[in-house]
Amino acid sequence: MKRWIAYYDSFEEKLLIISLAVNVILILSQIIMRAAFNASLVWSEEVARYIFIWQIWLGTSVSYRRKSHISVDIIYDIFKSRLSHKIIRTVIDVVWLAFNLYLFYAGAKLVDSMITRHVLSAGLRLPLVYVYAALPVSAAILSLRLIGGIIGHWRSDEPDAPFGGARLQEWSHSAEEVIVDTVHMEDAVRANETAGREGEVKTYGCH
Repeated sequence: MKRWIAYYDSFEEKLLIISLAVNVILILSQIIMRAAFNASLVWSEEVARYIFIWQIWLGTSVSYRRKSHISVDIIYDIFKSRLSHKIIRTVIDVVWLAFNLYLFYAGAKLVDSMITRHVLSAGLRLPLVYVYAALPVSAAILSLRLIGGIIGHWRSDEPDAPFGGARLQEWSHSAEEVIVDTVHMEDAVRANETAGREGEVKTYGCH
């Protein structure tokens, strides 16, 4: 089971990377067409917008797995025990799961409405059901991740960091390392400059 989850995680990230590259190419092509040839691709803007919608919704699943969602962690600072952290994370994920299940239900109704009415896009005449399907699909994927996360909170013995906590710690450590390296580099430059001046003074004194 873990192997299949790892395969899907890899597929999800590669899909987002490829879609981002395609979007960049589409937008760049539109800019070149307008600037160099005074023309435009009618379909590129529409396709880029729809890809961006799917990227946003699918990205919530990746962000949850990486604990990259923005969060307010003041409650974690008040209640410092590992058990209280697990309880807080469980409550948050249960509320989030309930909201996602509602999104899945509302999104499924919206998709069914789009299928019934045969709504098409303005430019490509593409069925908008493929665009609006991003809502229930992403809600379903994130709901499965939330269920796994709720179970994982109580199976793991590791400290349960809030969303963004691990990522913020990595950033802070990286920033500290950069600052320390910069200070050391500045000290080395000053030492070299001082040694150079002393060498010039000694050379001048010899003459």
